[in-house]
Amino acid sequence: TLTLVNKARTVGGTGASLRMSKRSDGTITVTGSIGRNSPTRRYSYVIDDPAMFTTGAFRAALQAAGGLWVFVDNLRGGWFNSAGASGGFAAGPWQTGTGHIGAPTGQGNGDRFLSADGVHPNAAGSHHLGSRLASDLRAAILAL
Repeated sequence: TLTLVNKARTVGGTGASLRMSKRSDGTITVTGSIGRNSPTRRYSYVIDDPAMFTTGAFRAALQAAGGLWVFVDNLRGGWFNSAGASGGFAAGPWQTGTGHIGAPTGQGNGDRFLSADGVHPNAAGSHHLGSRLASDLRAAILAL
């Protein structure tokens, strides 16, 4: 569930002017105005980095749900838990660079850890991801 805060106001006329912004917790805020006599309009909100946006929204949903939880963020390379503790971010994202085994770029670890399809981890990548996941989960659970 994504939180949407509507701060748009109704004004006279047929025009509309809306602005949307995303807060760090994943909440989308809509501000501006819509004319009383404005025709029905559809708006789209294009998210620059859908994966990061979804990560923030998922974490916000966990926080809203309450109870014990652990969130491991492989995109930023760290973890958070329901006790308010966090860690692992100093090591950075788990996968970096744009290259892969079939087309290395010389930047990041994708050259070594991604298979030739550029999406799925190879054996070394699976080991790397598994090691990071196990380490971060252990730290996050122990910090609860």
